[in-house]
Amino acid sequence: MLLKKIPFPALIAAAAIVVFLLGFFVGRWFGGGLIAVPNRSAADTEAVVPADDAEPIDLNTATAEELSQLPGIGEKIASDIVRYREENGPFQSVWEIRNVKGIGESKCEKLVPFLTVTQ
Repeated sequence: MLLKKIPFPALIAAAAIVVFLLGFFVGRWFGGGLIAVPNRSAADTEAVVPADDAEPIDLNTATAEELSQLPGIGEKIASDIVRYREENGPFQSVWEIRNVKGIGESKCEKLVPFLTVTQ
């Protein structure tokens, strides 16, 4: 008989593939999808630009309260920035803010126009 010639692990793998494909296609046919993409408004994608008269915030002297006023920075990340500065010494560059947990490349690029570093 054919089933006796096929190894058991191969049968399990084949069954798993069939179940995955069946779920994938049934989900597609009935309007579901495997990946949910949030709707983005124009406000989400527009760049935030500091006012002409706005002074940049110094990463080496700013308090957590001052840092939390930056776009995309809440109280948690602001306190993480201060803690990073206390543990690692003063920032050498505004780009060093990428080393703070919660601030990636994208957020850093949005913040740089609002920041300065004094030695």
